[in-house]
Amino acid sequence: MHSVSEKFDLDTYQNVRRLTQLAVEQAAALIVSGTNHSRGQEIIINELEKFGITERWHPTKLRIGGDTVKTFREKPDQSIVLQDNDIFFIDVGPVYKEHEADYGQTYTVGDDSRLLELAKSAREIFYEVQAHWRAAGVSGLELYKIASEEAQKRGLELNTTMDGHRLGDFPHGLFHKGSLRGCQEIPLQNVWVLEILLKDPKLNLGSFYEDILI
Repeated sequence: MHSVSEKFDLDTYQNVRRLTQLAVEQAAALIVSGTNHSRGQEIIINELEKFGITERWHPTKLRIGGDTVKTFREKPDQSIVLQDNDIFFIDVGPVYKEHEADYGQTYTVGDDSRLLELAKSAREIFYEVQAHWRAAGVSGLELYKIASEEAQKRGLELNTTMDGHRLGDFPHGLFHKGSLRGCQEIPLQNVWVLEILLKDPKLNLGSFYEDILI
């Protein structure tokens, strides 16, 4: 469940994570009001390629507006265009030098305070759950119970079908295919991804944040 292969190199793995985060930030800055799904996808892929990242272990995801409540496997609405006050998230799973990354982040355009708060909530809950994991050393199942409780405190809903997974040297599925929520052991740092997908039932919009537990 926690193993990696002999080719796994922690420095390379951490560098891929750093490059991925930079690429996502740069792409998000270019995704502005009026951007449609296909153009946004092009922007994300182009920014990854600037760092020499051309291979992916999962398809690049861009969710705009109403699509932000959708889970990973749901198809995007290709007709959606980012509005002046809107929300979107990026989810990328690149492979670089045979090591994987997985990073998701939510962004807003405009100055709607409700959207800003929703985007911030996914990040905050991620870090609250990560802090609990560091302090208490509990199972993956317990971490998602905490995440759900934190979402409820904010009047939000946690989608538990986006429930985390292993990561490492490519392909991580050779070592473990189960979810983080299904992990009965204490997750080890660097090899488990915590995913937080929220829905605001009043706005019918969502936010997402994911990264490895470190």
